[in-house]
Amino acid sequence: MEDTINLYLGSSCRNNGTSNAKAAIGICINDDVSNPILQVIEDPAITNQRADLIAIKEAINNSKSKKVVNIYSRSEYAVNSVTIWGEKWKSSGWLSKKNIKNPELIKEILDTIALSREEGILVNIIFVNKNSQLNGILAAQHRANILLIDS
Repeated sequence: MEDTINLYLGSSCRNNGTSNAKAAIGICINDDVSNPILQVIEDPAITNQRADLIAIKEAINNSKSKKVVNIYSRSEYAVNSVTIWGEKWKSSGWLSKKNIKNPELIKEILDTIALSREEGILVNIIFVNKNSQLNGILAAQHRANILLIDS
């Protein structure tokens, strides 16, 4: 379908959880694995989980011209944070809870999904098992790793 876009996400984080952590994301569009969107993340609070959430945010922001947006990620944490847990956290006053990581980023993604819905755009965020061999996922992950090594 011409109004549908499939986005495959990959991310990489070096020195995860330390003050010198560095991350990169890759986003492959539809079946084009040769020309992914790549970005080094400049964020002093970066972790692998935060990079996965940033990849979802960037994927949504790069797909506003379509009516159906399918985002595939191997991060169970990121997918669950914006599909299952996020609305529950939001309704229970999550910003005051200290055990939820990345609440401002999750809220931003949820707000963007809600705005997209109001504009008639359906955003589907889909968890893909770590063992999946989807070309788009593998290419996005590989290119994010290379970008991180080269930067």
